[in-house]
Amino acid sequence: MKAKINHLLGAVLSLLVTFGFTDSTAAQDIVFYAPVIATNVSKRTHTESYTTNNQIMTMSVDGANVRQLTTGTENCFFPSWRPGKTHILFFGGTTLYVTDKDGGGTFAVATAHVVGADWSQGGDMICYVGDAPSPPGGLGLYIVSVDPSAKGNKKVGTPVLVSTGDFYGLAWSHDGTRIAFSDQNDPGGGPHIRVLDLATGAKSTLDSMHGLLPSWSPTDEQIAFVSGANTTGYWQLFIMSADLSGVTQVTSYNNSVLWPTWSDDSTQVAFRIGTGQNGDASIYKLTLATGELTLLRDKADRPDWKP
Repeated sequence: MKAKINHLLGAVLSLLVTFGFTDSTAAQDIVFYAPVIATNVSKRTHTESYTTNNQIMTMSVDGANVRQLTTGTENCFFPSWRPGKTHILFFGGTTLYVTDKDGGGTFAVATAHVVGADWSQGGDMICYVGDAPSPPGGLGLYIVSVDPSAKGNKKVGTPVLVSTGDFYGLAWSHDGTRIAFSDQNDPGGGPHIRVLDLATGAKSTLDSMHGLLPSWSPTDEQIAFVSGANTTGYWQLFIMSADLSGVTQVTSYNNSVLWPTWSDDSTQVAFRIGTGQNGDASIYKLTLATGELTLLRDKADRPDWKP
């Protein structure tokens, strides 16, 4: 198994390059999920009933041109753009799926814990969290190759376990060498931001404060994350250097900030404000230089603005 892991990590580090995907229609879109009311008609009685499910959507960076990509009775969560914005990774229940930018060609990748997943910069691999082998049991961080253009069962490779522990809110660095996440299995309590070096398996930890939901800036020079370690009583946006130093609090709102995601020029960060309960979730974008906060969409969650 160790040889297989080392082989895969070698492939990760050598093949993570940008293939020049371009798509002018999706170049500035944000993907997110939001509740949708569906009408169900009984074939026997012709009576109508209504259900509300979360579905995957995209919108322009000004909140316009909203498009719903998924349908059905299954809740869909945690979408993530493939670099180049040709495909979207998302959870449908506990299954990890990939669909194209128009909601077509959907296929399953793996059964996974609904704690987030992410693409490699080359768009040919996905990291996600599944059950670790027993022993040791618990959770495992997996990497699997994915090729949406392949036929049939050749679209998805064989997953390889690269680390065990606790993982939430995975974020793969753009240079392909590191995966950031938050970990609550810490002797001092959690959650804490950790960064896994894929070449060595070493994990660096932000020990000075609680934090979760890391997001790499497009240049990998900074990490945005959220923390409750502030005087507001809510989770707020922080930014730090990639080496986990220079932590700076950015927001001080009267509600919680979650799921930060960077614009492609690093000048703005989009995020959700709200508890996420009973419709209390709205997507905003923040201009870092001026502090201007713009509402993009009400009753919407977990934006991804990956370049």
